[in-house]
Amino acid sequence: MISVDTETTGLWFKHGCQTFAVGVYNEDSYYSFNTEIDPTTRQRKVELTKEQKDRFLKDWYEQTNVCMHNAKFDIKALVNIGMFDEREPYKKEFWDNIIDTAIVSHIFNNTDERKLKALSKKYLDTEYNSEKELDDMVSKCRTFVRSRAPHWIIAEEESHPSTKPATGKWIKMDMWLPREVVNEFNEYEIKVYFEKHYEDPITSLYNVLDLYLYEDCKCTYDLASAMINECCSTYGDKFNDHYKMNSQLLHVTYKMENEGITIHSKELNGAIFSCEQWIKTTENRMKEMSGLDKFTPD
Repeated sequence: MISVDTETTGLWFKHGCQTFAVGVYNEDSYYSFNTEIDPTTRQRKVELTKEQKDRFLKDWYEQTNVCMHNAKFDIKALVNIGMFDEREPYKKEFWDNIIDTAIVSHIFNNTDERKLKALSKKYLDTEYNSEKELDDMVSKCRTFVRSRAPHWIIAEEESHPSTKPATGKWIKMDMWLPREVVNEFNEYEIKVYFEKHYEDPITSLYNVLDLYLYEDCKCTYDLASAMINECCSTYGDKFNDHYKMNSQLLHVTYKMENEGITIHSKELNGAIFSCEQWIKTTENRMKEMSGLDKFTPD
């Protein structure tokens, strides 16, 4: 089994968001590749080489099960960077070797919060120190760049359609920035500004994202291993059935999210009415069977 994580310039690929980093991890090794981002367009400067794609697909992806947390987003990111054709994930068999730890965690404990950070803290006793370090460094880079390169597109309100965050944290959309500061500014200027914060600013700026990516990949892998083992102990062979039941529509919902759907309001309202009637009938039968005057399905 391997784990895969991706980093992007934003959440909305249809509005210009770009994947710029991919990490791959197993118990024995970690591999990552990064592409540079043009700060004036927020687009990749160069695309992945055939060798990079082959290494990922042939040496890693096609050889074993692949775990991801919130797999549909990571697959969209891998499509964006050219690992897969846009329509490959529309096929049901595409998802056969993919394990989504968000789904596994639901089977493991359906009341848990689904975020990787929360699950890692609860079950692996792991704090995301690298995330705090990355956030802090990105914040400093944003301040550094604003006064020195005002033409750079930094994530903020109205700056670029791809930068709209899900949580309001604009710094999450600029995680490509530390390495680009190293690429675009002279070493002396960087050291003058950053050395009061970091002993070795150049190395810190260049490596901070990869440290975070590694920790993300490792936590995903460790979480998948621990939860799958526990679920297999609890459910036996039925765990695979539970997972298939919860993941059987991934290819359908992926296509819906990617292309949208056509809504036939008359048919939809008719289906809603039928479901509501079935619920009422079932509740009445359950009340009769229970003999309770005040019966709630919960």
